[in-house]
Amino acid sequence: MSLSTSAAAARPRRGAALLASSAALTLSATVLFAPGAHAATTTDDVPTGYVDLIGYVYNAAGATIDDVDVYAYAKTAAGKGKRYASALTYGGQYVLEVPASATYVVTYSYDPDHAKYAAKQVDFTAGSGGTQKVARVTLVLAAPTVAKKPRIGDPHGDKVGATLTVSSGTWSYAFKAKEFSYQWLRNGKPIAKATRSTYRITTADEGRTLTVKVTAKDPAIETGHATTAGFKVPKRAKG
Repeated sequence: MSLSTSAAAARPRRGAALLASSAALTLSATVLFAPGAHAATTTDDVPTGYVDLIGYVYNAAGATIDDVDVYAYAKTAAGKGKRYASALTYGGQYVLEVPASATYVVTYSYDPDHAKYAAKQVDFTAGSGGTQKVARVTLVLAAPTVAKKPRIGDPHGDKVGATLTVSSGTWSYAFKAKEFSYQWLRNGKPIAKATRSTYRITTADEGRTLTVKVTAKDPAIETGHATTAGFKVPKRAKG
């Protein structure tokens, strides 16, 4: 096997074993096979009677995706038969070493952070030996949806100087804390430098409504957005 195959296999998975899922986030694969579709690493240690299938996996934005599970199964009249090879993408690349001169069902799956989604399978016929290039595979993942909207938590007061905190909400995809960003708004307009999960009320907020736009972003999927309900800051009593 090539060096890139070994490197991919050594990388830790972000999720557990592949399982079926009814999660709201959907994934599909657009796959085209054509010789020379992508410059691929050449392997010079392919055993006699075998062939290395080399390919790359991208997201809709054109960036490569790591940690995609790729499997090659023997194609049978009933569909998938014996599994002959598996790989985990690294730098978007995968290498599958399979017996030559046979037809395979190749599957692509991405299971980030224990949320598991299966891509559709495709067929590929291997040649007589050596290395074969496989055209790029694009995994198109739908934007995450919000199960529970972010909200501005119960404040320690609603006057000038009090600190407000916003939650990130509950999403159809298990984002990490670092994958959320925040923008506080005053009457719908962004407040300069107010980009943390906490915000201290100022005199400019009196009599106005504060909201927070929460953005969830993972390199491999579409970006999700959600905005909290408004929080009205009372005007200071005169006198």
